[in-house]
Amino acid sequence: MSDYKQKLVKGATYIGTSMIVVQILSVISSIILARLLGPENLGILTILRNIGMIVIPLIMCGIPIAMTKFIAEYNVNDPDKLKNTLSTGFTILLVTSLVGSILYYLSSDFVAVIYIMNPFSAR
Repeated sequence: MSDYKQKLVKGATYIGTSMIVVQILSVISSIILARLLGPENLGILTILRNIGMIVIPLIMCGIPIAMTKFIAEYNVNDPDKLKNTLSTGFTILLVTSLVGSILYYLSSDFVAVIYIMNPFSAR
Protein backbone atom coordinates (compact mmCIF):
# COMPACT_ATOMS: atom_id res chain seq x y z
CA MET A 1 0.00 0.00 0.00
CA SER A 2 1.32 3.43 -0.89
CA ASP A 3 2.30 6.01 1.72
CA TYR A 4 -0.71 8.15 0.85
CA LYS A 5 -3.14 5.27 1.37
CA GLN A 6 -1.52 4.37 4.69
CA LYS A 7 -1.88 7.96 5.92
CA LEU A 8 -5.49 8.03 4.73
CA VAL A 9 -6.39 4.79 6.51
CA LYS A 10 -4.56 5.85 9.66
CA GLY A 11 -6.27 9.26 9.71
CA ALA A 12 -9.70 7.78 9.02
CA THR A 13 -9.17 5.26 11.83
CA TYR A 14 -8.24 8.03 14.29
CA ILE A 15 -11.22 10.15 13.28
CA GLY A 16 -13.68 7.24 13.40
CA THR A 17 -12.44 6.06 16.78
CA SER A 18 -12.54 9.55 18.26
CA MET A 19 -16.09 10.12 16.97
CA ILE A 20 -17.27 6.89 18.60
CA VAL A 21 -15.58 7.75 21.91
CA VAL A 22 -17.05 11.27 21.90
CA GLN A 23 -20.56 9.95 21.21
CA ILE A 24 -20.31 7.38 24.01
CA LEU A 25 -19.06 10.00 26.48
CA SER A 26 -21.79 12.39 25.36
CA VAL A 27 -24.53 9.82 26.00
CA ILE A 28 -23.09 8.95 29.41
CA SER A 29 -22.81 12.61 30.45
CA SER A 30 -26.34 13.42 29.25
CA ILE A 31 -27.76 10.50 31.28
CA ILE A 32 -25.87 11.58 34.39
CA LEU A 33 -26.89 15.22 33.98
CA ALA A 34 -30.54 14.32 33.40
CA ARG A 35 -30.66 12.25 36.58
CA LEU A 36 -28.78 14.77 38.72
CA LEU A 37 -30.38 18.00 37.53
CA GLY A 38 -33.98 17.08 36.87
CA PRO A 39 -36.15 18.54 34.09
CA GLU A 40 -36.08 22.21 35.10
CA ASN A 41 -32.35 22.56 35.72
CA LEU A 42 -31.55 20.44 32.69
CA GLY A 43 -33.56 22.91 30.60
CA ILE A 44 -31.53 25.80 32.00
CA LEU A 45 -28.31 23.97 31.21
CA THR A 46 -29.51 23.38 27.65
CA ILE A 47 -30.24 27.09 27.23
CA LEU A 48 -26.76 27.99 28.48
CA ARG A 49 -25.14 25.47 26.15
CA ASN A 50 -27.09 26.85 23.18
CA ILE A 51 -26.03 30.41 23.99
CA GLY A 52 -22.44 29.21 24.12
CA MET A 53 -22.82 27.56 20.73
CA ILE A 54 -23.74 30.97 19.32
CA VAL A 55 -21.09 33.00 21.14
CA ILE A 56 -18.03 30.74 20.82
CA PRO A 57 -17.75 30.86 16.99
CA LEU A 58 -18.00 34.65 17.17
CA ILE A 59 -15.20 34.77 19.74
CA MET A 60 -12.95 32.43 17.74
CA CYS A 61 -13.10 34.65 14.62
CA GLY A 62 -12.39 31.69 12.31
CA ILE A 63 -8.83 31.38 13.60
CA PRO A 64 -8.84 27.55 14.05
CA ILE A 65 -9.83 27.07 10.41
CA ALA A 66 -7.07 29.39 9.22
CA MET A 67 -4.59 27.68 11.52
CA THR A 68 -5.45 24.29 10.04
CA LYS A 69 -4.74 25.60 6.55
CA PHE A 70 -1.40 27.15 7.50
CA ILE A 71 -0.26 24.14 9.53
CA ALA A 72 -0.90 21.86 6.56
CA GLU A 73 0.86 24.32 4.25
CA TYR A 74 3.95 25.02 6.36
CA ASN A 75 4.41 21.60 7.93
CA VAL A 76 6.22 20.24 4.87
CA ASN A 77 7.84 23.35 3.43
CA ASP A 78 9.13 25.49 6.29
CA PRO A 79 9.28 24.33 9.92
CA ASP A 80 10.42 27.77 11.16
CA LYS A 81 7.42 29.45 9.57
CA LEU A 82 5.25 26.78 11.18
CA LYS A 83 6.57 27.64 14.65
CA ASN A 84 5.93 31.34 14.09
CA THR A 85 2.44 30.66 12.75
CA LEU A 86 1.55 28.41 15.69
CA SER A 87 2.78 30.86 18.32
CA THR A 88 1.08 33.84 16.65
CA GLY A 89 -2.18 31.95 16.15
CA PHE A 90 -2.18 30.71 19.73
CA THR A 91 -1.53 34.22 21.07
CA ILE A 92 -4.30 35.76 18.95
CA LEU A 93 -6.71 32.99 19.93
CA LEU A 94 -5.85 33.44 23.61
CA VAL A 95 -6.39 37.21 23.47
CA THR A 96 -9.67 37.01 21.52
CA SER A 97 -10.95 34.28 23.85
CA LEU A 98 -10.09 36.34 26.90
CA VAL A 99 -11.73 39.50 25.54
CA GLY A 100 -14.77 37.54 24.32
CA SER A 101 -15.16 35.79 27.67
CA ILE A 102 -15.03 39.09 29.51
CA LEU A 103 -17.65 40.60 27.18
CA TYR A 104 -19.80 37.47 27.52
CA TYR A 105 -19.57 37.71 31.31
CA LEU A 106 -20.42 41.42 31.33
CA SER A 107 -23.48 40.83 29.13
CA SER A 108 -24.79 37.97 31.30
CA ASP A 109 -27.19 40.28 33.16
CA PHE A 110 -28.81 41.31 29.89
CA VAL A 111 -29.16 37.71 28.76
CA ALA A 112 -30.61 36.71 32.14
CA VAL A 113 -33.25 39.47 31.90
CA ILE A 114 -34.35 38.12 28.52
CA TYR A 115 -34.90 34.64 29.98
CA ILE A 116 -36.58 35.93 33.16
CA MET A 117 -39.10 37.94 31.12
CA ASN A 118 -40.02 34.90 29.03
CA PRO A 119 -43.81 34.98 28.56
CA PHE A 120 -43.91 31.23 27.89
CA SER A 121 -42.42 30.21 31.22
CA ALA A 122 -44.76 28.59 33.73
CA ARG A 123 -44.90 30.46 37.02
